[in-house]
Amino acid sequence: MRPKQRDMLCALVCVAYVMPASVFAQTTDTAPAAEAGAPSTTGGVQGIQEIIVTAERRVGDVQNVATAVSVRSGSELAAQGKYLTRQVLDDIPGVSVVENGSRNTGSADVQGTNITIRGITPGESAGAGFSQISATPSTAVYVDGVYEGVGSGYDLDRVEVLRGPQGTLYGRSATAGVVAFHTRNPTLSEFNGNGSFEYGSYDLQHYTGAVNIPVGSTLAVRLAGDYRDQGEGYFGEAKRGKRKRLNGRAKVLWEPTDGLSVLLGYAYEKDRAFSGPS
Repeated sequence: MRPKQRDMLCALVCVAYVMPASVFAQTTDTAPAAEAGAPSTTGGVQGIQEIIVTAERRVGDVQNVATAVSVRSGSELAAQGKYLTRQVLDDIPGVSVVENGSRNTGSADVQGTNITIRGITPGESAGAGFSQISATPSTAVYVDGVYEGVGSGYDLDRVEVLRGPQGTLYGRSATAGVVAFHTRNPTLSEFNGNGSFEYGSYDLQHYTGAVNIPVGSTLAVRLAGDYRDQGEGYFGEAKRGKRKRLNGRAKVLWEPTDGLSVLLGYAYEKDRAFSGPS
């Protein structure tokens, strides 16, 4: 073998020897990161957290839901100080919200009439002429599975927003989409509670709190309440714009066996809004 050919052969052998060693070194460098508590993987992609939703009337991972779904956790919303519906939904793509009150175009006591998804607004009313207040909502709003239920602004577990027609699963008034509020349920594991106080301009006072009480090993109760009052500064003698809202909710969970659980709930709301003359 000629010297030049011998040198080329030696070089190829050296390259073949070094390449597996480099690959092995990269593998051992990344291993400690996984052992040190790296995020769990979902679908083979590292760092994607599994988010469970019930948007399709069944429990599933949000990544496997065919519908366009946005989810916000209750703890995240509370940390950001978001309690009103327009605050909860203000960063959801394709969604806009107005507050209840006669001064707002299209507003009504029906929450779905105040929510526009993908530009779809309520159509003509069943009565005389066009009126968004009396028209059928284009967005369906559910609170713990109850259509237009009360108590959607406190002690939340999560909020799910489905964009696009949802008539197959949710029936009428879901042409634009669905907003589903899910409040926290009682737990048998431990006694806990939370509370917050908010004070702002124009004499805004807002109190909210909840407590979870296990009663034995098979029964638990959760009580939650919310009070919001804003009524000073710019309303005039007619008190136009003043509003007081009192909410309360009680849930009872009974789990006699691993295969049987019964959840009962009761919600109360008293809302006083003043809309005097201009």
